[in-house]
Amino acid sequence: MSRITAGNAKNTKLLVADGITRPITDRIKISLFDTLSPVLANANCLDLFAGSGAIGLEALSRGAKHVTFVENDSEAIELILENGKKTNLENQIDVLEMRVQDYLKNCRNRFELIFIDPPFPLKLEEKLEVVKSSLMVTKVDGYIIFRYPSKEIYPETININALIGQNVWQKKYGLSKITIFERTN
Repeated sequence: MSRITAGNAKNTKLLVADGITRPITDRIKISLFDTLSPVLANANCLDLFAGSGAIGLEALSRGAKHVTFVENDSEAIELILENGKKTNLENQIDVLEMRVQDYLKNCRNRFELIFIDPPFPLKLEEKLEVVKSSLMVTKVDGYIIFRYPSKEIYPETININALIGQNVWQKKYGLSKITIFERTN
C-alpha cells in the first residue's frame, strides 16, 4: 500500500499498479521530505519517471505549489490522474505522457525541486544523461533528488559534484539510495 504520509492529504491511499510502478516506501518518503521541508513551501517541482505520482503528490500535500509529472507509460499516467483526484490536488498538477529525455530536451521551465526516480534496470548511461539534462531545468539554489539502486556508485561515477555544486544529503535504504544535490551555479 502506498499513501501520503503528511500534510493536507495525509493518509490518502494511492493507487499503484504491479509491474508498472515501484512505489517508494513510507519510511523513505518521511525521511526524504523531513529533509526537504525547509525548501518545499511554494516550490515548483518536476517529477521524472513519475510512476503513480507518489513522490510529487507527497510534495504537494506538504506545501509545494505545483508539480509537473513526466511519465511515458499510459497506465501510470492514469494512476497519476486518479491519485491527483483522490488527494484533491489535481488543480496543482500537469501530467505529461512522454519520454523523460524528450521532455528535458524541449523544456523551457525552471524548477526548485526535481525528483528523478528512473526504473532501476535503466542503463547507467541513460541515467547519467537524465541527471545531466536535469541541470538545464533546475533553478540556481534548486535541488535534484535522485533515487537509484544502492549497488550503483553515484555520484562518484558521474562526478556530479563538479557539475552542479555540492552533495547535500545521501542515505541508503535497503536496495535504494537517495542523493540530494544543490545546484549552486
